[in-house]
Amino acid sequence: MADDSKKRLRRATLIFWVLFTYIIAALIWWFVSLQRQNVQIHELKKQHIANTIKDDAQYRAALAQINKQEERGTAKNIGEGSIFLLLILIGAVFLYRLARRQFKLQLQQQNFMMAITHELKTPISVTRLSLETLQRHQLSEPQRQKLQQTMLQETSRLDSLINNILISAQLEGGAYQSAKELLDLSALL
Repeated sequence: MADDSKKRLRRATLIFWVLFTYIIAALIWWFVSLQRQNVQIHELKKQHIANTIKDDAQYRAALAQINKQEERGTAKNIGEGSIFLLLILIGAVFLYRLARRQFKLQLQQQNFMMAITHELKTPISVTRLSLETLQRHQLSEPQRQKLQQTMLQETSRLDSLINNILISAQLEGGAYQSAKELLDLSALL
């Protein structure tokens, strides 16, 4: 079972990294496309003013304004891309840690179930074997008493295990709340 969990963990990790790589590649493609579009638009604007404005001073002023717009567009693309990248990285780290924690918890639960199953089956098996021995064989009184004592001990052990499991489940579920009360230490002393 542990191998199956490890395989699932590896598969989930691989899928996570493939999707993460795809998202980062898409973000880079988005940035490159927007940046190309920004440059093309401003190149067209530059060509337009070169063809329409004949006055050198007006041309320089319009060109300076177009260059400022291009720089602002580039800064906007870099800012938005950086924020998206940061959000994607934070989300990816959060999801990765959450998935790893979930797989580890699942593995712990499987190990607990295997251990508890073994612990519960042992007293049952001993008691059953003792009962079958009593039923099939004629035993002397000391042997019968010894088997009965063994069965009582194993039944007691089983009862104790079950009670511990129930208490543990109740504590985990919040069934037991600790009672808080004020304590006057002076009166106590």
